[in-house]
Amino acid sequence: RPSMRFGLFNIYMHLKLIFRLLLSDVETYVFLENVQEPYLLSLIKKFKKRIVVDIRDDRELHAKSMGIDINQRQKYMLDYFMSENFEFAYKIICSSKSLVDFYNLKFGDKYKSKMFSIINASDIEHFNTNKINSDNFRVGFIGGLNQNSGIDMLIDACVVAKKQIPNITLHIAYNTIQKTKKFEKEVINKSKIQDFISLNSKIVYKTAPIFFNTIDILVIPLLDTEMNQMRTSNKLFDSMASGTPLIITNVKEQSEIVQRLNIGLISNFNKESLSEQIINIYSDKNLYNQLSTNCRNFAVKTHNWDFRVDKILNEI
Repeated sequence: RPSMRFGLFNIYMHLKLIFRLLLSDVETYVFLENVQEPYLLSLIKKFKKRIVVDIRDDRELHAKSMGIDINQRQKYMLDYFMSENFEFAYKIICSSKSLVDFYNLKFGDKYKSKMFSIINASDIEHFNTNKINSDNFRVGFIGGLNQNSGIDMLIDACVVAKKQIPNITLHIAYNTIQKTKKFEKEVINKSKIQDFISLNSKIVYKTAPIFFNTIDILVIPLLDTEMNQMRTSNKLFDSMASGTPLIITNVKEQSEIVQRLNIGLISNFNKESLSEQIINIYSDKNLYNQLSTNCRNFAVKTHNWDFRVDKILNEI
């Protein structure tokens, strides 16, 4: 579970964890999502369990990528938490090969024997291909509104594309983060000027399939940052499971997946290239249908949680 659910005063979660540890077998593995409080790992270690830390992204680089300033004390604490987690861990899973290389360089191969990469996946039972028909060509965006998310570039690209696609609509599903609130407000004000843009801040994982079934393509317009180049977003795989073709900027790990599986198109980091790819996927129905079919097929075959679990178990 995320470490924020294990606050120092969250007695219920601690008791629940201890109860499960007491009932578990000697050879039990405890999987933790992302970096945890060191005291939590110390507690688990006292029960002689093997800890597997599943790293989705680097918190310091992620904050920088979102335009959030990190002071020296925060940087020290993040580095301390990371090194302690890696010390306690029996195995460390990274969501991309680039992330493995980053940590091996950062820690001088100290944890190289513990570390391996397995990319993210999706729940193919939760997401489906029951598309809701519309006369509009619906472009979707889902995620945080921060300065390197590329959302403002996507808005500009859709304004350009609308000259050739009069029925285009842009649907923005976002989550609010207090530290990026100022940029979020700017994006909302910019969106309200255009009558073809809708915003929704109420999307949660439970209702995400409905969102994917009401869009025709998902755009992941990430800007060129160190973290964006290394990450593999869950939404890419959720889009696959929904049979929704993608357009993604040329960020290393995710664009490689899109190209290798032929599930979408790649854009440069500017509105002209992005709008061109939106027009390309709209204009070629055969291409669109092929991309959509590939999305669902590869999600079912190799990019679902069951498949990822099997790969993890083989590694440990």
